[in-house]
Amino acid sequence: MMSADWLRRCCAGLFSCAPTCPPDGRFGVLCVCVQIDALVEQVLPGSGQRHSKDCSPQAVANTMWAVATMRGSLSTQQLQRLLAAHVQQLPLPESSPQCISNTLWAAANLKAPIHTDSLEAIFDAFAARLHSAEPQALANAVWAASSLHPPFLPRQLLQDPAAVKFTVEVLLPGMKIQELSNVVVACGLLGWDDPALLLPLVSRAAELAGRERQQQQQQLAQQQAARDRTELQQLPTSITRVPPAVGSRNGGSRSSLEPNTQAWCNICWAAAVLDLIELAPQLLCMAARCLGVWGQLGAEDRVQLFQLHMWLTDHGRDGLAGMLSELQLEECRAAWIKLMQQRTQTSRLQGNVYKAVQQVPWLQDVALEWRTSDGLFSADIAATATLPAVHQHHQHHQQQRRRWQVVIEVDGPWHFRRPDKALTGTTRFRNRALAARGLVVVSLPWWEWHPNNSMQEQVGWLEGKVQAALAQQQQCCCPDGKGCALGGFNGKQPSGSS
Repeated sequence: MMSADWLRRCCAGLFSCAPTCPPDGRFGVLCVCVQIDALVEQVLPGSGQRHSKDCSPQAVANTMWAVATMRGSLSTQQLQRLLAAHVQQLPLPESSPQCISNTLWAAANLKAPIHTDSLEAIFDAFAARLHSAEPQALANAVWAASSLHPPFLPRQLLQDPAAVKFTVEVLLPGMKIQELSNVVVACGLLGWDDPALLLPLVSRAAELAGRERQQQQQQLAQQQAARDRTELQQLPTSITRVPPAVGSRNGGSRSSLEPNTQAWCNICWAAAVLDLIELAPQLLCMAARCLGVWGQLGAEDRVQLFQLHMWLTDHGRDGLAGMLSELQLEECRAAWIKLMQQRTQTSRLQGNVYKAVQQVPWLQDVALEWRTSDGLFSADIAATATLPAVHQHHQHHQQQRRRWQVVIEVDGPWHFRRPDKALTGTTRFRNRALAARGLVVVSLPWWEWHPNNSMQEQVGWLEGKVQAALAQQQQCCCPDGKGCALGGFNGKQPSGSS
């Protein structure tokens, strides 16, 4: 039996070396050196033991955090046992917000399955200790919850008025831009659009962006002034110095205030996903921070900027046109199209629904993996609908029988958050974008499809779903038939609603 003192030293060593350990073959050697499997077994309470000297909340958190940081892996059984030990230790004073946050962050990165009841207990404990939490602990915990599969809404932190007030008034002033980004992105992934939380967060981020830009301009001006003084000292008095061309780059020292482009792009993306159109000026300010370092942007950054552009244009605005060049916009569009192509795949459930759609007589021109006319969005299934007789009993409707373009999205588990089964932010963004293109959007939750039912029963259920969407379209659509989808396009859903 290894001593508790040895285990603490071993766990502390693993924890301390994780940030500098390269994610390559040397990780395997390191794991052998510290006997990580043996360590996991020893930091857990043994069979039949209620408590163990070798087990502490910090030891469990450090072990998981270190393995995740070094991009290692744990077996499903190890993860489940570590998480069970973590939940069991929540009442202990040593289960600090940072300890809980590290465990959640590690679990998300290790793709650990966490039961909803366990998550409720974890965030109950975190909320009870919120007064002692640092901004980083809150940001990482919320981000981790949104990155689980399916994502989990920590209502204890995002919905409780007292928790939101504490976050805005106490934690927000001390948040770094990356921490702000993590919280806003988490809300975007979860589809949580509470203005009491998000408006102060994004406004603060925009303030930091403006301050960063001002500081960078000052630093560049100081560097240029220093170069000018040096050049003037080196030139003969009879020679006039030629100023450098506008836009030229000097090979000298580089500004230490590099823009946080990833954070700006993340926040712009989340605000677009959450349909926070009132924040458009602040978002454009943050997007502008990317122009000076365009060559450093990754494909994901370009995708997020293009989603911001599409969202703004769907609201009748110019988007990023004028701010970005045509070439830059085309690069962003190409990155978005490539991502869409990579994500296109047909599930078995989608194929079964497609067969049922083909059996509905008033749905015609049925297509699988259909693309919008502008090529920017795809839908699982598309069909042309002529309103059923039940919706055309009025003479007015009989005289104006119209056809509707319907798109049917077969939404699996990852399209819904826990525990309220509301649509995630990315799914809501998709529905709004499709509706803005004049389409009637029908979202079919995976749990409502019963594979053992007869084809007749499935077709009947499907008809009811499409008819309900068409009825809602008739009630709320504009004269041109645009602007409404099942779930609402013209009006945002209230926070927490499905």
